[in-house]
Amino acid sequence: MANMWAHDMSERMRMRRKVIARDSGLGDTDVGTFPSEGATHTLIEKGVSPLTAMLMAGAMGVAGAGGYSLLNNNSVTSGDNSVTQPPKVSAPTLEPIDLEIEVIGGAEGPVIKGVVPINADQ
Repeated sequence: MANMWAHDMSERMRMRRKVIARDSGLGDTDVGTFPSEGATHTLIEKGVSPLTAMLMAGAMGVAGAGGYSLLNNNSVTSGDNSVTQPPKVSAPTLEPIDLEIEVIGGAEGPVIKGVVPINADQ
């Protein structure tokens, strides 16, 4: 399948170069392929032994686990290796208060005339 795709792409590129050459005023010349020499293929026949593959996989697993544990360390340590935590700050709680609001109607709409707290401990 890959060979068919590569052949199709090379044929499309050849046709494109031929159209560009004709539009540039070179006439109906055969533009050939680029590069003019064929492609080289390198085949490596020797594989890795299963024992070497298992040893490499184990070494990469140990290295990955060590790196993960170093990156996943959430504690902040000082020089004496004691764990320090930031102090917890609690937000102040506000008690709701009842208000008496006096609203009067005006030419521009409602207008607030006064606001008085009811049963406020102040």
